[in-house]
Amino acid sequence: MVRITKIRQNTREYYVLAYNIRKGTKVQRRERYLGKEIPKDVEALKEQFAHELYEEMYGAELEVIHQQYVSMQEQIPPIGLEKYYEDFAINFTYDTNRIEGGSLTRNETRVLILHDQAPQRPLNDILETKTHYELLKYIRTYNGELGFNVVLEWHHRLLKDTQKDSAGRLRDRQVKISGSKLIPPSPVELQPSLDEFFQWYKERIRTCHPVELAMLVQYKFVRIHPFMDGNGRISRLLMNFILHKHKFPMYNIPDQDRHSYYKALHRADKKEDAYVLARYLTKKYIKNQKKNQTR
Repeated sequence: MVRITKIRQNTREYYVLAYNIRKGTKVQRRERYLGKEIPKDVEALKEQFAHELYEEMYGAELEVIHQQYVSMQEQIPPIGLEKYYEDFAINFTYDTNRIEGGSLTRNETRVLILHDQAPQRPLNDILETKTHYELLKYIRTYNGELGFNVVLEWHHRLLKDTQKDSAGRLRDRQVKISGSKLIPPSPVELQPSLDEFFQWYKERIRTCHPVELAMLVQYKFVRIHPFMDGNGRISRLLMNFILHKHKFPMYNIPDQDRHSYYKALHRADKKEDAYVLARYLTKKYIKNQKKNQTR
């Protein structure tokens, strides 16, 4: 976490932003001078510093991933590329639903999607597996930009068969996030919070690395928690929309990483720092892509 530190040198005192970066086995300190007093816009300065640190820590490796992915898309024939996307969509649908408590196994998810054979599972789990898979296929071909109405439509597509009364609608009561002390906006605060979120997104498109933006969006959206259900799944779909739009491999958070994923979410809540989750996810993302390249 970027922190504010007071430095004393002889009779001189001043503030800096500080963060420790691990380079191999060594830890290196990065600092950004603030002045004799903490500036009023310190939060914006912290975010800019965190962004620059992110680029230094991950920029080179992410560029390699980007180039390899673009090359793969150019070399694989269309039928092979569709098979690649199909396999990803099945695994992503399975894992993202399992993280939220879905009951289908990976094989049951695959058989349901590919052969339309439903297992002996709760009907809602079956229907939401199918709608999630179809929604991801739709998002992959969507050429527009993110916005409030777009996200409402995606939420409606996800839950239209199981939660007709709330699909595509903002929640109308206060909620709590399990395991977190962070309180999401109240119903009357939701629209202003979402307006602020989409304005932030439009501004960061020009300045953030696409992977950085994708990971930050996931955290910031799920912490607004605008819906009664489906917030986690929509946030991970938003992440993959951004990755795919900018020609980066999409990312599946495996169910076996659920506990470390939630721990990172809660650390980000505790520190009130979205970059805590962004760095966790980026390290996992890079590791995952390196593993895929060795197969």
